[in-house]
Amino acid sequence: MKKTKRYSIVTRVVKMLLMLMILFTTLLFSQIKTHNLYDLKSKQTTEYIVTLALINEVHDTLLHTYDSFYLYITTEEVSYKELYDQQIAMFTGKKERNSHFTDVAINDKDATINLLANTLDSLYEDEEQYKPLLMSLSQKVEMILYTQGMILNSNQNKNELDVELASLKNNMKMVEEMTFELKSYVHTRFNHINQTVEDQLNVYENLWVLNMSLLYISGLYVILRIYLLLVKPILTGYKNIDKINQGVSTFNWNYKENNELKSLIDSLKQYITISDDRYKLITDQYKKIETFTSAGEINYCEYDSETSQFVIDFSAPCMRRYKVSQQRLSVNIRQYLRYIHENDVIDLREKFNKFISNEDSEFRVEYRIKLEQMTEYAWVLLVAQKSTESEHNFYGVQIDITELKQTRKELETNKEEYQLVVEHSTDLIAKIDPNGTLLFASNSLFKVFNRDQKELIGRNIFDINKEHGIKEEEWFKKLLTPPYSIQRTNKIVTNEGIKYIIWNHDAILDEQDHVSYIFSVGHDITDLKKANEQLQYEAEHDLLTGLLNRRGIFKYLDHLEQHAKKIAAFFIDIDEFKNINDFYGHDIGDDIIKLVAKRLKYINIPNKIVSRLSGDEFLLLIIDFDSLSDLEIYREKLQSVFSEPYFLDELTLGISASLGLAVYPNDTKDPLELITYADIAMYASKRHSSKKCVRITKQLYEDVTYKFNMTNKIKQAIESEEFFMVYQGVYDVIKSQNTFIEALVRWKDDSNTTLLPGEFIPLAEESGLMIELDQTIINTTLKEFSAIKQNDRYKHLKVTINISRNKLLQVNFPERLKKITDHYKLKSSDICIEINENTFIDKINLCKEQIKRLKELGYLIAIDDFGKEYSSLSILNKVDFDIIKVDKTFVDGIKDKSNIEIVKMILNVARVKGKQVIVEGIETKEQKDVLEKLGVRLMQGYYFNYPSKLEI
Repeated sequence: MKKTKRYSIVTRVVKMLLMLMILFTTLLFSQIKTHNLYDLKSKQTTEYIVTLALINEVHDTLLHTYDSFYLYITTEEVSYKELYDQQIAMFTGKKERNSHFTDVAINDKDATINLLANTLDSLYEDEEQYKPLLMSLSQKVEMILYTQGMILNSNQNKNELDVELASLKNNMKMVEEMTFELKSYVHTRFNHINQTVEDQLNVYENLWVLNMSLLYISGLYVILRIYLLLVKPILTGYKNIDKINQGVSTFNWNYKENNELKSLIDSLKQYITISDDRYKLITDQYKKIETFTSAGEINYCEYDSETSQFVIDFSAPCMRRYKVSQQRLSVNIRQYLRYIHENDVIDLREKFNKFISNEDSEFRVEYRIKLEQMTEYAWVLLVAQKSTESEHNFYGVQIDITELKQTRKELETNKEEYQLVVEHSTDLIAKIDPNGTLLFASNSLFKVFNRDQKELIGRNIFDINKEHGIKEEEWFKKLLTPPYSIQRTNKIVTNEGIKYIIWNHDAILDEQDHVSYIFSVGHDITDLKKANEQLQYEAEHDLLTGLLNRRGIFKYLDHLEQHAKKIAAFFIDIDEFKNINDFYGHDIGDDIIKLVAKRLKYINIPNKIVSRLSGDEFLLLIIDFDSLSDLEIYREKLQSVFSEPYFLDELTLGISASLGLAVYPNDTKDPLELITYADIAMYASKRHSSKKCVRITKQLYEDVTYKFNMTNKIKQAIESEEFFMVYQGVYDVIKSQNTFIEALVRWKDDSNTTLLPGEFIPLAEESGLMIELDQTIINTTLKEFSAIKQNDRYKHLKVTINISRNKLLQVNFPERLKKITDHYKLKSSDICIEINENTFIDKINLCKEQIKRLKELGYLIAIDDFGKEYSSLSILNKVDFDIIKVDKTFVDGIKDKSNIEIVKMILNVARVKGKQVIVEGIETKEQKDVLEKLGVRLMQGYYFNYPSKLEI
């Protein structure tokens, strides 16, 4: 037999570590080489960038000098000559180069063209191709500089000068071509060198990856070998020893290697095997003895008829339970009978005598016993057999059955209680066999089906169900398969009407996992079903009119999507309905709504559905109408609903409504969008008083979408502070300076486009965002105005701020403005609030109160765009103001005598009232001169200055 070679563990570990060191050295070499190549690539890139920068500098500097030269020649401005000399000095190396002159970090006094030549020589010393091109470039540069110097130092006529400039321009063009060619050469050369380095990098990086992979795999191999050689056998041995301590006799501890550890493991396994065999022999003997004395609450009993001695060996659990102090009890049979309950003694004695006289081959009896140390009787079962050694003796076991007896008693009690629960329960309870035969049913079930027990018990449930309108049978098949449980709801027809029963069916399995029977419990949910249906109805219907509400009509539209081919939607909104509620009260308003709903409900239009969407909004759907021309007839019928007066007791009201129309599938392919489209059309009809019914168009939808998107953008712009202020001065022609500056808002949107107020102010006012935007304008303006007021040059300036009507009427606006003014340490008298005359269309008294409060706090008030509206002149007698700002429409037509007369009239009114006048929109000197002759002192417009940011 061939002997297996033996290897030392230490030798194997050393070999594996040497292999890892070789791989690590190779990996380190490839890493160092890769790092050097990266340094070389970085150096090449830097030199390439410097070379290109120098080429660009030659080109750009010549262009700059040419520009300065040309400007000097054409304008004779000395500053251009100085700039030209400075640029030539730095370019030719007479003056040190600086960061304004070049982007290249080379601070010396060499000429740029020389620096370029030196750089190219150091980079491409082995190349000659670039030198002729560089020489030509140098010559052209010298020629250009020479020509410029000659022109500067000679007096030439215009024709000669034009010839020289044309030649100079041609040379500049040639220099541009040469620099482009030189850059192309440098770029090509750099790419070639860079590609060579990249190729080498790829080789060494691949080598590094290969070495890393080998090192990783080898490391895993070394760890695995050490684990198999040392760690695993030690862990296995530890676990086996732990098993032995726990009493487990079988274990697996194999070691395949042939080394020192194998000898140790084999010796230990042999020792454990011998010890385990001896342990088993002792354990078996012990278990045989313990079985009879300590197996649960079982006592070992013996009886000797010759001595009449009865012996009991108590088990440990029995001793603990009944607090018996001695393990063995040996008493005379008569004494033992005294421990037995008096009602059980006769039965015990009778069966005992039959057993002793051999009438019964087995002795089995249940009785109650109470030993001296026990506090209450315990039920036991005595089972005994005669001894094979002597017919006068028997042995057996005494089993404690106290808990079993108690359980039986509880089961009997539960059975009686269960019977009472079933008989009196309102739930329907049934027991059914796997074939569907009704085995048992509760009284409540008989009552619901209006049948007696004889009519139902023993019958098939499917026959019974069919008699009550239930035809489904598939559920029963599913119930006979896992998970053997199902819940379902049935609608049954009874003498009392339709009832809804929710059933819980459960299949009960026997020991072989076959369905033994089915237990079913049903609950009458008819009242709950009706309540849910009522709640569902109320959730989908308007309580005032009984019509479908918004939720109900959307649900109906969702259903129509699968069935209707054509749908017309009329969106109806009662005009000025709020005024009816405000003037007559909400009770009258509700009565009007009910009358409108009634007329719409009974209008003669086929296949219609009427819905009330909200307070004064209704929707009328027409399903599968014949043609679009029919819709015109239906529109006239709808408008007739509002053309006739409404009679309420002694009150007669006439109302009107705006209608919007959208048609599926003509206007939209999605029925659910009909309401939105019709709503858009309705608002368009409100804007056109002559059109009381408008059909949706693509342009209408796009307009609404644009407004919606713009409104969102305005809100986001306010939050992200995209609005900024520019300022236009108000010029005092007498003082020859600006005395006011008007704050004008601008918006730079996400596309970096600057929007003017006319593009977003109307939307902000319509969407309710104007108050928030006004606050942003006020805060920004006062903050920036406060900054320039620190400069003595602007101490005399006042600022004017435009605010909207809603901002003026905001509660506590004057006080809030004063708080911000104080925060920025400004004077109220330096701030003028511009109010557009449209502000005074209604709520004139509230406007006057707010203006009065502003004046009391020291603010100036200007009426903006004066003369633009018809109500302007009347405003002057109603509102306390300081300044009238004349609208630019009068300035645009200043040649018109009537406009001149109006301006004169305004000036006279202002003079009488002691107010100032600012005329807006002056764009020409002619306009300025005319107004100045008329006596206008304060003027504003593009002629004087354009709006711009403040220079703080």
